[in-house]
Amino acid sequence: MGDVQTRLGARVREFRTRRDWTQEKLGEVSGLSYKFIGEIERGSANPTIDSIEQIARAFGIDVGDLFRREAEVTYPAFSARDVAEMRDARQSLSSIDDLLKRLDETAKPRAKRRGKTR
Repeated sequence: MGDVQTRLGARVREFRTRRDWTQEKLGEVSGLSYKFIGEIERGSANPTIDSIEQIARAFGIDVGDLFRREAEVTYPAFSARDVAEMRDARQSLSSIDDLLKRLDETAKPRAKRRGKTR
């Protein structure tokens, strides 16, 4: 188990946990076995350049980012598709919020009038 493998494993785990992904999720997105992902993270696997590239692509980063210290990492900008999906989600949430407010208003009991009856 070499030092490079240990550092690579720690970086893979760092990127994975930052995204709140399980090893299974990373395996699914990268096209690699979750067991192999676990071995990489523990530093017990010797991944090929292709495997490292698959992992980096799954994270949307450059391969070099897996070997840099955190302070050196630059994160990619959101793609146009990502931005469009976020706008759609925001609009949907806004619509749901408006609906909930209207439902809240109709659910409030109305005050009974007191006074003369006609």
